[in-house]
Amino acid sequence: VAVFPARLSIVPTAVFNKKNPIVLGCTVTQGRLRVGTPLCAVTGANERGEPMVVELGKVTSIQHNHEEKEFAKAGDPDVAVKIEGSDEQRHIAYGRHFDHTHELYSRITRDSIDALKSEFRSDVSKDEWKVVIELKKILGVA
Repeated sequence: VAVFPARLSIVPTAVFNKKNPIVLGCTVTQGRLRVGTPLCAVTGANERGEPMVVELGKVTSIQHNHEEKEFAKAGDPDVAVKIEGSDEQRHIAYGRHFDHTHELYSRITRDSIDALKSEFRSDVSKDEWKVVIELKKILGVA
């Protein structure tokens, strides 16, 4: 249930697969990306000012120089991220629903934040808690 916070930017010249599974070159700009993290992109706001969130799927692989990694954190070199969607997310495609102008975020929820606080408080740095606060605002989490 716990989702560690991460914010990623897409490397526009490193799009390896546009549809399920989506494989993108990414830079982790904040936080720590782990295998199993659900990702989303915010593509704008609706008429009520609420964020329009595109659910992409879960990270199933992180690679750097063809080496599998369990996680990538801010400041690490660029990584290739494989994102696999559920049955409802299989239609999501890079270039159609989101692109390199959109940032990618860990899909945090109130439950995932509560789980981080209760189970992983000591594993999350102060900078990562700041990312949680930013993601709450961006994703509209109460």
